[in-house]
Amino acid sequence: MSALLFRVFGAGAICALLLLAACGGGSSGPGATDTKSDAKDAAVETGGDAGDLVGIDAENPPPPDDGDRDDQDEPEAVGDLPLDQENPDECPCVGCWMCPCTTNEECQTFCVTTKDGGRCTKTCSDDCPEGWACRDVKNTQGDVMYVCVPAAVHLCRPCEQNGECAGSLGVFPDKCVSYGASGKFCGSACGAPKDPPCPSGYSCQEVTVVGGSTAKQCVPDSGVCECGALAIEAGASTKCFVNNNAGTGFGVRECRPSGLSDCDARTPKKEACNKVDDNCDGITDGEGADGCTVWFQDNDLDDYGIGVGKCVCEKPGPGFSQQAGDCNDSNNGMNPGVQEVCNGMDDDCNGITDDAGAAGCKVHYLDEDGDGWGVFSDSKCLCAGVAPYTGSGNEEDCDDANKDIYPGAKEKCDGKDNDCDGGGDAEGAVGCEPYYYDEDGDGYGLGSKFKCLCGPVGNYKTKKAGDCNDLDPAVNTATAERCNGKDDNCNGLTDEDDPVVMCPPRSGVDLHGVVVCDGVCKVNECQGPTTGSQGEYVPAWHDLNQDFSDGCECQADVGEKDGAGQMCGTSPIDLGVFPDAGFKTLIQGNVVPADDEDWYVLDATDVTWNAESDGCDHFNVKVFFTQNPSSTFVLDMYRESCAEANNICKGTYVGEWNTWLLKDGKGECPCVSDSLPACDAPANVAECYEMQQTMDRCGTCPGVGAPGANLCSDDTARFYIRIYRDKTKPATCLPYEIEVSNGAYPYM
Repeated sequence: MSALLFRVFGAGAICALLLLAACGGGSSGPGATDTKSDAKDAAVETGGDAGDLVGIDAENPPPPDDGDRDDQDEPEAVGDLPLDQENPDECPCVGCWMCPCTTNEECQTFCVTTKDGGRCTKTCSDDCPEGWACRDVKNTQGDVMYVCVPAAVHLCRPCEQNGECAGSLGVFPDKCVSYGASGKFCGSACGAPKDPPCPSGYSCQEVTVVGGSTAKQCVPDSGVCECGALAIEAGASTKCFVNNNAGTGFGVRECRPSGLSDCDARTPKKEACNKVDDNCDGITDGEGADGCTVWFQDNDLDDYGIGVGKCVCEKPGPGFSQQAGDCNDSNNGMNPGVQEVCNGMDDDCNGITDDAGAAGCKVHYLDEDGDGWGVFSDSKCLCAGVAPYTGSGNEEDCDDANKDIYPGAKEKCDGKDNDCDGGGDAEGAVGCEPYYYDEDGDGYGLGSKFKCLCGPVGNYKTKKAGDCNDLDPAVNTATAERCNGKDDNCNGLTDEDDPVVMCPPRSGVDLHGVVVCDGVCKVNECQGPTTGSQGEYVPAWHDLNQDFSDGCECQADVGEKDGAGQMCGTSPIDLGVFPDAGFKTLIQGNVVPADDEDWYVLDATDVTWNAESDGCDHFNVKVFFTQNPSSTFVLDMYRESCAEANNICKGTYVGEWNTWLLKDGKGECPCVSDSLPACDAPANVAECYEMQQTMDRCGTCPGVGAPGANLCSDDTARFYIRIYRDKTKPATCLPYEIEVSNGAYPYM
């Protein structure tokens, strides 16, 4: 043992011997033998260097395992002697606990790396200070000894490999932990039963370590590591990166005296043609950079390339072109810049061989139905006709959906313009029929005027012949003959049928005469007056309306036998005396034949002409129709005679003569019977009044009325009434009825 100590400490052997008991360190662990011998052997096993531990924050080192160092005459064991805090390199003995060291030979046990550098450790039995752990190690002979080993020595040291974080003697599985873009930093093993707790400000977490696995390591709660003294002294570094959409830039962070440097990676950006690796991918001015130019392979040097091309910052070299589209890069006569020619090749590289418009092409027209005739509005210039552009340009097809329709085709009766002449179903077309000219539209045409047509055209609109007068729709072979002076049925004869057939009477009508056809149907002869079965007189029948269908429809009055009422002067019908006391009567009659007339005569007497109760004479003769069918009849009224000069009402429906001329203060109202001795007796009172406009000068003898009154006159007179037909009205057989009165109505 003395020889070993001498070898370790050299000139200090005497001191070692004197202090042998004190330099023994603390008590050894279970199964320990010669401490110094074991330590030396262990030092040999571990290589003799202090080794590295996972970095620990140099600014917060764990305190050494100090004992009480009171001044004593007798030193304690070496392992229990603390270092002078003001002079840590001064030891109570060579190689004692916490003495500075660089190799195991300088220590009684092992030289281990702490945050303050190399320090000699000591043997232990779970009595290591805070931040240290009692761990078993083997020497080269395989003997196990327990020594205090510092934990978290390299905690937060920049690293790249797990080995950079290993502590002294390799007893702690400290790992190099990935902190993402910030880099990688040493952790400190934790979580195992004998692992010391994490330093203040750190926590034990399951983290990803170099190699891709996970492990429980102490990591800073802030997520940021700072450089410790050992790391700064060693200039420890780690790789870092900056990542964005443009790429990833890699750099380095290192521990400097000023602390951990920032990541010196460049921020990636879109690659551009600028001689710089902008996106940090290791390639400068790579393909697709901003400002690049697409170049295409151009082997035939016709300035047109082939393929998809590459967008690069500089021309790749000869044999490249910026124009694409070449379809044959071994023939400089084939590219998008040349004119297509009818030669069986795709000269202009558009994917079509001998396409439309090629040099040498010919115009071909659209011919959908394949009949050889095209549509002029749709054509292509082709090297050869390609369906559907195969149509001729001589004449245009008018229906390119029907192969049977084209210029020159035979026209058919099918409603189509088969020959494309613009007409359609022309005269003489296949399947035509004769259509006769029918101008009057009666369905029958002139047999000598027809056309072979597919259907009616204009006045050629009937398939029936047999019209002999095409201006009269009532004349054709299907028409029955009528009495009209025409050949209605076109048999060459006029009005040849039985008059009874051509001129049929109305149903149930007795004609009372003979109907004949004389260009028109008419009554030729009416039945004259006859004698009845009792020998009575039966008047004649007359045709008033000139309608053959009802024959002689009107019978004359019985009075016609003696001519009564036919004339004014010789045979008027006498109605008798009509006094002015309001006498009136109704009279019926008829005027037959139509040009006949009925005359009536009456005597109107002024009975009380000088004895009226109110001093006014109410004499008023009035005649009016009470029945006048269709206003057919009119009347004339005469006073005193039938002379035309005495016609006081002519062609009217109401006739009236009176003396009650109260209107405007004129007339015989009031009147007196006494008269002045004067006489003024005009021959015609009416003419006198018309001339004088006053009755004062037209009175009758013996004189004129007294002043302020008229002379009451006797107006007794004879009146004649004439009834006849208004020739402007249609004739009728219905009778008339008149009312005749005297003094029955006031004069209005």
